[in-house]
Amino acid sequence: MGKLNAFIVSIVRFAIKFLFFLLPIKKSKILFINFNGRGYGCNPKYIAEEILNQTLPLDLVWCVSDTNEPLPSGIRKVKYRPSIRYFYEIATAKVIVTNVKNDLGLFKKRGQYIIQTWHGSMGGKRAEGDALDTLSPQYIKESRHNSKQTDLFLSNSRALSDYYRKAFWCECEILECGSPRNDILFRDNTHTITKVREFFGIDADTKIALYAPTFRDENSSF
Repeated sequence: MGKLNAFIVSIVRFAIKFLFFLLPIKKSKILFINFNGRGYGCNPKYIAEEILNQTLPLDLVWCVSDTNEPLPSGIRKVKYRPSIRYFYEIATAKVIVTNVKNDLGLFKKRGQYIIQTWHGSMGGKRAEGDALDTLSPQYIKESRHNSKQTDLFLSNSRALSDYYRKAFWCECEILECGSPRNDILFRDNTHTITKVREFFGIDADTKIALYAPTFRDENSSF
């Protein structure tokens, strides 16, 4: 019975994606996905904020798991999969910006453009093709498919670009422009620095070192 239900669900999802595939693309729409609906953050956030800063005439849509998630003015929210509205928004988006490599849940159309920002910089841990023994066959299948759909990877260096080619089955264009979320490190951060020091009670003459390891021992996909 379980296999039958799973088959029925897959057929329904296929039918939904096919119906939305017939809808025209809205050239001004950009859909953002951060960690499968986790909220407003990471590299997609800073791409969206730059668009807002430049007041470009674009329709920005952000995927959220929690519809109570606060978003800046100028960004619409949509409930992440498996909502019908999500399939509509992604099927009609001209550009899709994501930072994970799961199945996006769409039949990609000619004219749609997918940008993969990923969610990490060059590090010492293994990922994707370098960690096949820790990933499920389903995740590997989705990741390979995602790479085939992707039109552009963002990279911060030649070394990272080479890593993408090897570990992410990447055959598309790679733009070595840095990580959008790190742009803040190259701006005047006086206000932010003062805020952090005041919050933690650190005087202005004390050096601060941040240690933020991302090691996970439960073999999660991200």
